[in-house]
Amino acid sequence: MSDRHLFRGKDTTNEKWVYGAYLKNYHSSRFGRINAIFYSDEYSTKRIPIDISSLGQCTGVKTNEVDDNFDYIYLYEGDIVKFGCLEVPAIVEWREKHAHFIFKFINGWEKMFYDMNIERDCKIIGNIHDNPELWDRNKYA
Repeated sequence: MSDRHLFRGKDTTNEKWVYGAYLKNYHSSRFGRINAIFYSDEYSTKRIPIDISSLGQCTGVKTNEVDDNFDYIYLYEGDIVKFGCLEVPAIVEWREKHAHFIFKFINGWEKMFYDMNIERDCKIIGNIHDNPELWDRNKYA
């Protein structure tokens, strides 16, 4: 799991997704008190201010999809997914009371991760921040 990032959030300056460690209420000499994503690569270390409403934690669970670098894609809080045999979408949510992630289906069902075959059937179709129209309950009423 060391090859994945722990959080993602939208950069407040350009609306692009940034991935890394979450810094809550970080004091920046340039921006003042901010919520930020901290990351480093082979060239630099950066703290990027993020829109806190877009913050999502990585679940640590991989799908069967791969990105442009042929790395498996991880599920993040706020992702909207579909499962092969089900017509209704689900959103990835964190349940604080029981300290686990769930799939909350648009029709009201809730399933824990171990109830679903994620690696075989799960396909990410978007996320609640970039694609709120995918979470339109009227389409499934």
